[in-house]
Amino acid sequence: LVKTRNKTMSFKKIIFFFLLIIPLFTFSQCIAGDCENGNGEYKFTNGLYTGEFINGEPHGDGVFRNKRGYVYNGAWLNGIKEGVGTESFKKGFFYEGYFLENQRHGNGLAIFKDNRFMQNIQYSGEWLNGSMCGKGELRYDREVKYGRVKEIETNILIGMFLNGVYQGRM
Repeated sequence: LVKTRNKTMSFKKIIFFFLLIIPLFTFSQCIAGDCENGNGEYKFTNGLYTGEFINGEPHGDGVFRNKRGYVYNGAWLNGIKEGVGTESFKKGFFYEGYFLENQRHGNGLAIFKDNRFMQNIQYSGEWLNGSMCGKGELRYDREVKYGRVKEIETNILIGMFLNGVYQGRM
């Protein structure tokens, strides 16, 4: 009985080891082209990159997509988003502009998903570390009631933004 139990324990350890190691080799791999120094297609655990590589890192122009609908198309520097690019999410957010160290940074245009209170939401201006910060312009439409009459009102906020918040009066 003791020998059988030890064999069962070691068999479980071997299976556990293979289940732990095999995903590392099967989920991240070069699918096509030269993924070391050239153009290629590389499958990461969280998505697929197609574009230029230097020293095995995305570098130059390339596109990254994941299964949840996220897409980045633009410049890469040593594996991070840096330079001009576009970013979009399946749930309705779109950004076109500059990136620095994987974050929206510099001038850019963002189009946000409509919500209960605002429609056609657009921000054009400066970004800092991923948030609207600096000089910019935010435009949006909203439905306003005047007695029994409903009207669509366009609002434009021009001025300074700090961490996504307009600094001033409407």
